Amino acid sequence: MIKMDRNCLSYWFPKVAELKIPVPKTVIVHNPPGLELIEFLEDFKGVSTKAKLLFRQLILDLEKAADMFGYPVFLRSGLTSAKHGFAKTCHVRKASELPKHVLEIVLFSHMASFLGLATDVWAVRKMLHPRVYFQAFNGLPISLEVRVFAEENKGVVCHHPYWPVEAFEKLPADSFPDDWKERIGRLYYNYETYLTKEVMGNSAKIANWIGGAWSIDWLWDQPSGHWFMIDMAVAKDSWHWPGCEHEHRWRY
Repeated sequence: MIKMDRNCLSYWFPKVAELKIPVPKTVIVHNPPGLELIEFLEDFKGVSTKAKLLFRQLILDLEKAADMFGYPVFLRSGLTSAKHGFAKTCHVRKASELPKHVLEIVLFSHMASFLGLATDVWAVRKMLHPRVYFQAFNGLPISLEVRVFAEENKGVVCHHPYWPVEAFEKLPADSFPDDWKERIGRLYYNYETYLTKEVMGNSAKIANWIGGAWSIDWLWDQPSGHWFMIDMAVAKDSWHWPGCEHEHRWRY
C-alpha cells in the first residue's frame, strides 16, 4: 500500500471538507495512469504519441473541472501552486492556458528540491476575492492572509501574517507601488483587526481532526466576509516567521 504524502491536498482537503469549515470550491484531478509529466520538460517533440494523448486527457479533465466554476480559476498541484509565477502558473484565465500553466508548475516542482515535488495530483479551485493591498510576483495579489500553527490536543501554538516585509525587499522597485511598505503596514494592522476566534478555533479543530502539528493558511474573502482555509502542511516542513519562539519547535 502506497503511503500518501500528508502535505498533499488530496490527503488533507477531503478531511477538512468533512468539518464544514470554509474552503474554496475544489475539484481534485489525478494524472491518467502512465503519465509522467517530467518527460515534457526534457524534450517535448520527442515525447511519445501515447504520452501526448495522456497529457491531453489530463488537460481535458482539468478543463471539465474549470467549466464547473467559470474562468478565471486557480490551478495547483497537490503540493504547490507556484504562486510566485501567478500569471503563468496558478491564475488561469481561459482553457487554452491550461497546458502551459500545468507545465510551468511542473517545472517549478522539478526545481523546488533535490528530488523535486510530485505532480500526479492537481486541483482546480474557484477563485476567491481577497482584500488586495498591492500586486507583486507576476501579478500575485498581496492580500490579507494568516498562517496559523496548531497541534493536536494543544490547540493554536502561534499565528503570523503570511507576508513578511523581507519577501519584497529584493524585488525590482518597478514591480510594485512606491508606497508598498505603508500598504504592508495597513495589512499587518488589518491582520490583527480581522483575525477572529473562529479562525483560531477552526485551526485547532483541523489539527485535532487530522492529528499531528500543522501550518494552516487562511485567506480573507472580501465579498463573503469570511476567512477561507486555503492550504496546509505538516508543521515541521513549513516556513515559520523568523524570531518566533516556536520557529524551531517541530524541526528537531
